[in-house]
Amino acid sequence: GIPVEAHYGKTIREIIPDVADHTEALVKQVFETEEPVFGERVTGSTRIEPEKVHVWESDWVPFYDNGECVAVAVNAREITEQVETAANLRQIMNELEHRVKNMLSNVNALINRAAREATTDTKVFETLVKRVQGLSQTHSLLTAEEWSSAELRQVIELETVQVYGADRVNLSGPAIRITSEATLALGMAFHELATNAAKYGALSESKGEVTVSWSRITDADGDRLVITWTERGGPEITAPERAGFGTRLIASTLEGSLNGRISQTWEPEGLKFVVNLDFDLVTSD
Repeated sequence: GIPVEAHYGKTIREIIPDVADHTEALVKQVFETEEPVFGERVTGSTRIEPEKVHVWESDWVPFYDNGECVAVAVNAREITEQVETAANLRQIMNELEHRVKNMLSNVNALINRAAREATTDTKVFETLVKRVQGLSQTHSLLTAEEWSSAELRQVIELETVQVYGADRVNLSGPAIRITSEATLALGMAFHELATNAAKYGALSESKGEVTVSWSRITDADGDRLVITWTERGGPEITAPERAGFGTRLIASTLEGSLNGRISQTWEPEGLKFVVNLDFDLVTSD
């Protein structure tokens, strides 16, 4: 807030005393280590606007003369507006999450009321309530990540390990972030797989286990994200005569929304379910 010429010959503390403790420490660090510091966020007010809090992103770099570090160069970028905008967006996202949760709670209340009044097919209402609850959990996960992306492991853990325990569900795969669209679709799919396993498959018996593994592979079609769900230790199963609603939901979600491919094998020792997705389409940098 002062002319450039007014900086000459002055110390940091004389020019902008509010941030002097922080910035003097950075200068000392660079002199002692002769290593640059990049992207340091500095917060404070200026003499000309003492009532306003500014935020700067700064770089601190050693300056050499004949091989000796004789000074520290600094580059500061004003990012106050971006920080305030990000804070406002987070507040809006939190409010949206609150409203969505309230809406889904109201939906569940309506379903429960209908279930109490129903005389037949009450199991349908129980299943629907659990699906809405699973959707609510996935929304919370995405809101925490500002609806940009989510860790694939977290999405799977939410519907499996956190419900049935790490002793019953084994997860294996690299760290991969997936898009918000893929998060919702896969969250719904794993909710259905876990629910079916708890009713009819490996998770319906005490010694049954589920293994979920995922990997990035490269084949003739390009880079693929392959996720494999394997059940073992449950009751002996056979392929159903017709696809149930859950199976159709998984197929429409993964094949329709994500343009993926799925395959199911009802092996005597348990179900094996494989999801094949375009890696670049469903992952996020």
